[in-house]
Amino acid sequence: MSYLDLPRVIFDGDFQADVSTVNNDVRNFDIDTFDPGSADRAWNPTGSAAFRLLNCRVRDAPGEREEAGAKEDPVLTAVIAGSVDRVSAKIVDLDPQWQLSSALWGLRVELRADENLILAGDFEPASFRDIWFPPVFGTQRPRPTARFQSVLHNIVWARPGVSRIADRLREASTGGKLSIRLMTFAFNGNVSSPRFTIGSVVGAIGPYRPDEPHTFVTGRRFAPIVDQNGTNSAGVNYFDGVVRSGKQLVVDLANALPILDDKGTVVDQGELRFGVLPDSATDQGATVVEGVGFTALGDPLPYRDPGWLLDTGGIATIAIPPRVDIAARPLALLRANAADHTVVVRETLDGWLVRADKHIHRAESGDTLKTRVHVARFGRPAPRAEVTPLLLGPAKVGPLPPTGTPATAFTAERPERTDADGQTTLRVRCSDPGTPRGYIDGQIYQMVLGIRGVDVDRLRHNPLEPITALVFDDYEIPAGPTWLDDVQPIFKQYANLYPIMSERLIRLDDYEAVREHRAILQFAFSRDIGDPNAMPVTRDLSRAKRRMILNWLALPDLPVGTGRPRPVSKPDTRVAEAVEDDTVDPTDSKGQFARAYLRSAGAIERTEP
Repeated sequence: MSYLDLPRVIFDGDFQADVSTVNNDVRNFDIDTFDPGSADRAWNPTGSAAFRLLNCRVRDAPGEREEAGAKEDPVLTAVIAGSVDRVSAKIVDLDPQWQLSSALWGLRVELRADENLILAGDFEPASFRDIWFPPVFGTQRPRPTARFQSVLHNIVWARPGVSRIADRLREASTGGKLSIRLMTFAFNGNVSSPRFTIGSVVGAIGPYRPDEPHTFVTGRRFAPIVDQNGTNSAGVNYFDGVVRSGKQLVVDLANALPILDDKGTVVDQGELRFGVLPDSATDQGATVVEGVGFTALGDPLPYRDPGWLLDTGGIATIAIPPRVDIAARPLALLRANAADHTVVVRETLDGWLVRADKHIHRAESGDTLKTRVHVARFGRPAPRAEVTPLLLGPAKVGPLPPTGTPATAFTAERPERTDADGQTTLRVRCSDPGTPRGYIDGQIYQMVLGIRGVDVDRLRHNPLEPITALVFDDYEIPAGPTWLDDVQPIFKQYANLYPIMSERLIRLDDYEAVREHRAILQFAFSRDIGDPNAMPVTRDLSRAKRRMILNWLALPDLPVGTGRPRPVSKPDTRVAEAVEDDTVDPTDSKGQFARAYLRSAGAIERTEP
């Protein structure tokens, strides 16, 4: 069960992601060499990191309108937004050296009809998955898309009887949670546009069952071939589907098909339909004939119909004909030609899926990271599978210090074989990386998951979605912290990178301003990391340093100190020069980062512990 199951609520509208962009350049973290003019070169230097759902309304509740009285159900006219009694949620990257996992923090989702609450829940913090930068189609340039999947918890419901749809949704879910997916597209980074920092979103809310992953669907995984340069020639992104009762294939194509505008217009790629291939030998790009090379499932996809994406949320249900066996045969998306079909994209080879539910981590020295790993084959749990974590070696992306060193600070344990539900736990021991990046706290480590006896390349992992951790440096809290010696170097960095603080609230690098606003800083630095009011907004400060700041703020005289000499960070002379990429919108820093990373990915070594 997930948002792909029924009952399901589909909605669409806008979102705002007011991201800061001074911190996109890792060199701006060096307070000794920071150039104040770098803010002028950033396309949104005063970004607040706010994330908001705007103008969102329910489009449909599939299968519910036909029921007696359902047309009057308040859910069908409900608006969807964040909480009316808290500050906006925040969207931030893990690190300037890993910008491909932006996470939502502190989001509350509320459905209201005529100001009456139907349901509300807290969005468990999660990073997007399967971000995509589609290729150019002739003269058409689709915009990047990404998918946030998580669960809603701490749910508040309207009283029974107010909404039949809400009542059915509550009955179908367990554990006090709901499954939710947001797909964002058509983000506008043009500072002169009235839609600056605004994009479009389609969403789905459905049931949740215990032991399901929170951030992806355990089902049939469709994966394009990606070459050594990271190029996806399929014209279709990674996507997932589930088989329901052996009679229907339900797939989420919202983040799979290239989208041209904020209205959800999908690039016309001809007639597309699903089919089942006879064996695993038939791969992407192959020409096949219906009845011989594949068996058709259902009707052609109506993705070219006006409003299809917004009306359906990108979710399609395909009938499986009687007596068609898909239990151990690969499914594929095919394009019709004059007399045959072309395989556009297909399931992973041999039907394998191995994914970690929580793939983005912030860790302290001495922590042991834990995440649940799910292994399936052709959509069914794979018991007794042996998962093999593969640590990725140092990566050099543009003018950045290398990541992944020292490898000894990130040690994965060999997981136990998967249980009857195809699940196991991955544990990684983290130790002090020793400030390998100089002016940036901690280090970035990454790994991918393999299966013993299976070539990892056959799993067709998304190269932009490794398990990634920011491991903070070890830090000994001083007994008597002072402004100049301990607090100011940290606050100076945040003042440089996030000028909105100085413009609208407080100059963090000014002692007197900090003294004046001591109370609000104590409040913000003491918040839980999931609280939308938490500081730092970027969640890139270790627990020990936050505790040091709070200790200093609690001292009655806020001691200034003497300003003991600090080691001056020096640029790493081994780094590669930045490579400009004029095929990507210059305001799309993630596209720039992704292409630079993929150019280097072929040289990254994978090491088994």
